[in-house]
Amino acid sequence: WAMANVLTRGAFLDPADGRIALVPMLDMINHSPDTVGTDCSEREDGTIVLTTSDTWTQEEGAEIFIKYGPHSNQELLCDYGFAIKDN
Repeated sequence: WAMANVLTRGAFLDPADGRIALVPMLDMINHSPDTVGTDCSEREDGTIVLTTSDTWTQEEGAEIFIKYGPHSNQELLCDYGFAIKDN
């Protein structure tokens, strides 16, 4: 149960070594395959930073989406707890 919570709410800092960061408020942002990509990284001072691969404008009060990456529905369901129709 605890590992499922970490995996569905965390962001990999470096997939090669498996380090995961729990980023406050990150699980409030939903996935969309049609939006810009994001990256979670760690600065030299230990600060965790979420960045996008492109810039976009957002209407005030509109829902924010990020792209979790190119995942199959099996990966989305196991890692994030949802699947996408016709994925």
